[in-house]
Amino acid sequence: MNHRIASILEEGAVVAIIGGGPAGAFTALHLLQMARRRGLQLNVLIFERRLAMRESHLHYEGCPQCAGGLSPRLCDALDALNIELPAEVVQLSIDTITLEGRWKNLHLAVPPDRRMLTVYRGTLPRCQALRHQAFDALLLDKAELAGATVIAHQVEEVSRDHLGKPVLTVREQGSARPITADFVVFATGINDSAAMYASHTTGRELYTRLCEGYRPPRLRKALIFELEGHCADELREGELHYVECSEGGLDLEMCSILPKREYLTVSLIGHSVDSADSHQDNLELIRRFLAVPRIRRSLPQGCSLTTRCACSPRIVVGMARHPFGDRVAAVGDMVTCRQYKDGILSAHSMARSLAATLLDEGVDKRSLRRGYRRTLRRFQRDNHYATVIFALYRLFFTNRFLSRVLYQTYSSEQKNRAAGKRHFERLLWVISSGEESYRRILWWMIRPRMLWQIFSTGFLVTLRSSAWERVFGLKWRDLGRFPVVVKREDLLEKLAALPTIQSRDRVYLYGIDVKRPPLKLLKVLHQFGEPGRPFLTPRMVNIRRREGCFADEDVIIDYRIFGGLIQFEIDQISTGDPHTIHFRVLGGFAHDGDFIFSVEPASSVYSRLSVLLSFNYPKGNNPLGSLFWRLFALLFPQSIHEIIWNHALCEIKQATEQLDPGMIASVPEHLTG
Repeated sequence: MNHRIASILEEGAVVAIIGGGPAGAFTALHLLQMARRRGLQLNVLIFERRLAMRESHLHYEGCPQCAGGLSPRLCDALDALNIELPAEVVQLSIDTITLEGRWKNLHLAVPPDRRMLTVYRGTLPRCQALRHQAFDALLLDKAELAGATVIAHQVEEVSRDHLGKPVLTVREQGSARPITADFVVFATGINDSAAMYASHTTGRELYTRLCEGYRPPRLRKALIFELEGHCADELREGELHYVECSEGGLDLEMCSILPKREYLTVSLIGHSVDSADSHQDNLELIRRFLAVPRIRRSLPQGCSLTTRCACSPRIVVGMARHPFGDRVAAVGDMVTCRQYKDGILSAHSMARSLAATLLDEGVDKRSLRRGYRRTLRRFQRDNHYATVIFALYRLFFTNRFLSRVLYQTYSSEQKNRAAGKRHFERLLWVISSGEESYRRILWWMIRPRMLWQIFSTGFLVTLRSSAWERVFGLKWRDLGRFPVVVKREDLLEKLAALPTIQSRDRVYLYGIDVKRPPLKLLKVLHQFGEPGRPFLTPRMVNIRRREGCFADEDVIIDYRIFGGLIQFEIDQISTGDPHTIHFRVLGGFAHDGDFIFSVEPASSVYSRLSVLLSFNYPKGNNPLGSLFWRLFALLFPQSIHEIIWNHALCEIKQATEQLDPGMIASVPEHLTG
C-alpha cells in the first residue's frame, strides 16, 4: 500500500519530457489536461534541441524527416485537444485518394465529414516553412500555452538519486545544472544521431542508462524527397497518390505522392531503398523512379519539377523491448508505430495512454505494466494483422490480372450501387486512410459477402473482358490505364439534364480526366474517323469520316462492324457549344440514338471528357423479328461497349497528354541529403 501511494504523482510533481516532437508535445498536453480535471498542478518540462534563442525568443528549425500527412483520425484527436490548425500551417486539404495498381487507378473521395490535411512538420524544404508554419512547432506552442515549460537546452546526462528518482544534467551557459524529476518521458525518436547532440550521446543511449535492457524496435529505411514545381495551378490539386511501383528495375513496396502547395512530397519504401547505401545511390534511385512512365503520368504534366531535398529516415516496423521502467518510459517511435501508417496518431495514442497511467495508476514499473502496456500490446497485436493485410494488398495491386479484378469489382460497384452501399469502396478507404484497426479491416476483407462480390463482379467480369479484348485486338502494352467508370449518381444527374435520353433502352456513360486544357483535347477528338487517328481502332470495326468538318458541325462518319454485318452512320448535330460534339445515329441497331462527346474544363489546365451513348434496340414487327433482336442484344451486350470505350478513352488521354521529355523532374547532383 505504501509503495502504491509513493508512486502517485503529487501536487507540484516534475515530469520531464526529452524531445519536443509530436510524441513529447502530446504527452505534455494530455498530462496537463488530465491533471487539471483532477485538480492537480504539475510541473511539466519539455527539452527540445531544435529550439534556439534568437532575438529574445525561441526559434524552431529543423527537419523531422517525415511526409507530413494528417489522417482523419488525427484531425479528430486535434479537435479533442482544442487544437485548431491555422491557415499558414495547413498546406492542402486532401479530397481524393488515388490508388495506382498495375491495371488501373482507383479514386476514393474523402467523405464530406472527414478531413485529411498536409503540413510541413519542420522548416524544410529550405526557406519554405518558417517556424509559425511548422506543425511540430505549433504543437510545442500549444503545450507551452497549456502550462508546459519549453527548454531549448539538451539533456547531456541522466542518473538516479538515492530515492530512485531520475536526475537530468542540463548545460546552460557553459555550466551543468541537475534537475530531479518524478518521472521522465523519452520522446527523442529513432532518427536522432550522436552528431545532433553536443554531448554526442543520443536519446536512446540516455534512456538505456535509466532503463536497462531497452532495445529499439525493428527499423526499416525509407526515402523521402520533395519535388518543387513552378506551376501552382497544377500542383494545388488535393489528390494523394498511393502507387504500387515495381517497374523499371525498381522493387518498391509502398510509394506515396503527397501534395503541398508548390511541393510534392514523395515517400518510398522497398528493397530498392533498403539496398541504397549512399546519398548518391538515393539520387540514382530517385532518377529511376521519376523516369518510370506511369509515375511521370501521375505527376503534373504541364510544369517542370525539381527535386529540392532528400533524406533517408528509418521507420518503425516492430516493437521495442523494455519500453518503460520505474519512473521512466519511452513514447512514440522509440517504442512502436502503427505499421506503415500514421506515426503521429500512434504517438498521440501512446501519449494519451501514458498520461492516464501516470495519473490513475502510478509512475512505477508495475503501474506502467497495468496501464501503459495494454496500449502497447494493442499496437503489437494489430500490427500482426497488418502484415497479412499488406501482403494481400501488395499481391493484388502488383499483379496485372489481380489488379484488374480489383478494378472491375470497384467499377461494378460504382455503376450499380448507391453511395451508402459501396462496401468494397469502404474497405479500400479504411485501408488507405487508417480509419479502422487492422484487425477489423482483415475481417472485412475475408467476409463471405466481400469474397463473393470480388469473385462475381471482379474475377468473372475480368475473364469476360479479357476474352472480348482478344476478339477486338485491344492491346494495353505501353498504354496508360485510367478509370473511366462513372458513378451511379453522376449518371442519374446527367440523365436528368437530358430528358430526351432518359427513356432510352440503352444508356452508357464513360468519363476520364485529362491533364490538358479543353482545346488540346478537342484537337485529338477532331481526328475521329481519320485513318491515322490515335484512338478507337479495334479489329473488325471500320470507322471512317465520309464527309464534313468538325468546325462546320456537318461531319458524317460511317461504321462497319464484322465486315459490314452491322453498319450504320453517325451525323453531327449542331449544338452551338464548342466543347460538345453531338452525333445522331442513322440506320443499324442503334437507329435514332445519340452519341455525344462532352469536354468540361475541370481547372485552367485539366479537362473532363465524357462519352454518352444512348439508343433503343429494335423490337421487331413480328415474333421472328422480335426473337432476332433479342438474340442480337445477347450477342452484342453492354460489356462490348465498355471494353471498346474503356480502351479508347485511355488512348485519347494518352494522345492528348503526350509526355514532354522536358518535363521530367530533375535531380541536381548537389542535392541536400
